[in-house]
Amino acid sequence: AVLYEERLQHNLAWMQQFVTEYGVKLAPHGKTTMAPALFARQLAGGAWGITLATAHQTRVAYEHGVRRVIMANQLVGKQNMVIVSHLLTDPSFEFCCLVDSAAGVDLLGSFFKARNQTLHVLLELGSDGGRTGVRDAEQQTAVLEAIAHWKGHIVLAGVELYEGVLEEEADIRQFLQRAVTCLGDIAKSGQLGERAALRPVILTGAGSAWYDVVAEEFSKADIGLPLDVILRPGCYLTHDVGVYRASQEQIQT
Repeated sequence: AVLYEERLQHNLAWMQQFVTEYGVKLAPHGKTTMAPALFARQLAGGAWGITLATAHQTRVAYEHGVRRVIMANQLVGKQNMVIVSHLLTDPSFEFCCLVDSAAGVDLLGSFFKARNQTLHVLLELGSDGGRTGVRDAEQQTAVLEAIAHWKGHIVLAGVELYEGVLEEEADIRQFLQRAVTCLGDIAKSGQLGERAALRPVILTGAGSAWYDVVAEEFSKADIGLPLDVILRPGCYLTHDVGVYRASQEQIQT
């Protein structure tokens, strides 16, 4: 693989300028490159943190200096929980993962309570026919009740989605608006109090294809609490051909 320095620097600066203009933050998806040197450049260029997909990837990033991670995935399996538990012994390390089932929350709660630790989680919203995420009000209520049960050990940090499972812009905007409404309702209920007492609540989405639409919709969110809107594109840095070139051309028009 060959990376051209001039293009790399251009992409770094362009995306950082984009998120700055919208008043949002950037946590690029690190699994795209899994290159710690590029993580360091993204962070030095202004990125809020790094997004990763697994506990192992998170440990690799941590060992190379990354101290703020969104794991855009469920944390399942005892050994993966052990990895994260060990990293959380460093008070400078910020981490959150996704939850979309009460059963998953209970497994996490039992594990981290036994270790007298606190895990921050994001409620993942899903769409009908999608791959993950809560699909309806009943499932959402069950997950939120499970989180409340583990108060002090499982802390709701905000709301997450991946809009790339949808194809039409109108459907994507509706999905994003659902997330904003959901987070606002949760804030009104007081369920974000533990998070808000520590650091801003998180509202996050945006892969590499629809980040402009996500920025437009999420930047308008006002939940009455300190809020970090975080975009997670990964391919903007090194992948400027094929589907991502086409997506970028569509965004620019």
